[in-house]
Amino acid sequence: MKKSYTLREMADEVMQTIHKKKPGTIVKMNVHNSDKAKSYAIDPTMFYESFDWTPKYTLTDIISSFFQD
Repeated sequence: MKKSYTLREMADEVMQTIHKKKPGTIVKMNVHNSDKAKSYAIDPTMFYESFDWTPKYTLTDIISSFFQD
């Protein structure tokens, strides 16, 4: 199975990338916990297999591309 990300994991990855690419940048993340929190992650395996396709870039690659000079 290919990696699925929660919204929190994506936000953490963005924060880590900002700290690496732009040291000293202050980033704040507001987290609101809820009893209604659910996981809506989709397993992309069937799509990849049906279309014989895999992503060219990782989530980290995509986020990093926003901070390239």
